[in-house]
Amino acid sequence: MELTIDAKDLGAVLALPNRAVVSRPSNPVLLNLLLKAEGDTLAVTGSDLGAVTITAKTTASIAAEGEILLPAKLLTDMVGRMQGILHLTWDGEHSQATINTLGGSYSLSGQPGEDYPLIERAEGQQLTLEASTLARALEATLVTVSDDESKQILCGVHLQPSADGLEVASTDGHRLSVFPVAQEGIEAFTPVTMPKRGLEALSKHLGKAEGMVTVTLDNTIATFDFGDLVFTTRLLEGQY
Repeated sequence: MELTIDAKDLGAVLALPNRAVVSRPSNPVLLNLLLKAEGDTLAVTGSDLGAVTITAKTTASIAAEGEILLPAKLLTDMVGRMQGILHLTWDGEHSQATINTLGGSYSLSGQPGEDYPLIERAEGQQLTLEASTLARALEATLVTVSDDESKQILCGVHLQPSADGLEVASTDGHRLSVFPVAQEGIEAFTPVTMPKRGLEALSKHLGKAEGMVTVTLDNTIATFDFGDLVFTTRLLEGQY
């Protein structure tokens, strides 16, 4: 893999997927970010294979396509200190990535992209929402989500059809937040509950997002697709 990109653009596309990386994952390979260069697009994925998986995309000048794994925290911190145009190359024989900038040359060890676990995406019922509407709904409901792990089903935000469209709600057993969303054609929508941790990361992006977001749901996961960002979160089990 070989590409050229502005350090500011690379830093921006690393930031959100890095939020999905946890300090003690079930699989050590998840301490890395997956960088995939194809066509004129660089896609970066971070995941804990539990609550959340985030893939962000940006344009880049791709000289050689490919996919690699690089340490999430080290790469994000390193790029955050860089300025101007940088050139990233991957030496598969020695599992080494090199980043060249006007300020110097930096190397870090990595792994082949095929070592990364398969990333799931939801396949099922869909609805399309204004990103700004979803942002307001999460802002109104995340504040009353429970932190009591013994009541896991309350540790998330619940979506269900209502008389006027979609109802977004949360409760910690003492406080209740309900945000109605006018939406047609979702009478058969299956109610779901999504965990707080994943939605907190999504909410930060929604505050700056514009346009529409497609929400796809199946029995176990939900996927939010913005085009340049794909966010997948595992659903909570149980009766809300």
